[in-house]
Amino acid sequence: MSSYFSFSKTPKLSHTEKVEELKRRVGGDLPSDMLPNGDLDATLVRFLVARSYHLDEAEKMLKKTLQWRKDNRLGEILKKPPSDKVLADLRATIPHSLHGFDKEGRPIYMELTGRIDPELLKAKLTKEDIVHAHLWMMEYQVRMLMKRASDRKQHTVDSMFNILDLEGISMSHISSHMLDIFKAIAKIDQDNYPEQLGGAYLVNAPWIFSTIWSAVSVFLDKRTRSKVQVLSAGAKQKKALLEVIDADTLPEYLGGTCKCKGGCLSGEGCTHPEGKTIHHIAMEEDLAKVVSGEVVLP
Repeated sequence: MSSYFSFSKTPKLSHTEKVEELKRRVGGDLPSDMLPNGDLDATLVRFLVARSYHLDEAEKMLKKTLQWRKDNRLGEILKKPPSDKVLADLRATIPHSLHGFDKEGRPIYMELTGRIDPELLKAKLTKEDIVHAHLWMMEYQVRMLMKRASDRKQHTVDSMFNILDLEGISMSHISSHMLDIFKAIAKIDQDNYPEQLGGAYLVNAPWIFSTIWSAVSVFLDKRTRSKVQVLSAGAKQKKALLEVIDADTLPEYLGGTCKCKGGCLSGEGCTHPEGKTIHHIAMEEDLAKVVSGEVVLP
């Protein structure tokens, strides 16, 4: 058979061509409120990567996200923050902070996961409270924090680096209530914010964590699990952290030199050479300006 009649299959597209084809399939643009740094192509790439560059699957995923964002009015969520009580209860029950940037320029989220009191959390906050606050923070990251990170690096930064401190974690952290919350948040993030986790170090892991990890990792897809490193206290953990985070950004208790006033999760500022680092207090200040109209987002 001549070669003229042999092209029965669709020609294989390059990754770049798939980005352009996906762009065409969604009408050539996406809402600006879901584009970190306003970068359409980078956003399309994340959806393609999440589906191993299978174009039809990436299209299906992206269109589901567009409908989900519309149904849940995500474009307006930054103007509708959690109540002051919910924010105070979150700070009291889930010690956390946004703390500077890693060596790749990704914002760092820190959490003292092992210090969460599951019973107190259940008493103070509903699952809906926690999910709403999580979405509020995710949208802040997409629309404000990643823009700041991109400006620092002079190119699009659209992922985060997480440090979760497991010291004190126990089997109570995988109660049915806690797993239900974790499952809901994991599904939201994997379905609608693909590839926005650049990496995660779970530090100070006790021996019991292998059992806990078996219970929670089933809710994470393969790509997400591949980005997680579990580390135990010691020289190897310090070395691993300092490979991705500068010493003056890494808290002293983890092997760095950062000494924030009140501790690196306090939000009270620190001695970082760039000045005050980005803490959850600064996040709330940023978002207060959005609510008041002082800052207008695209």
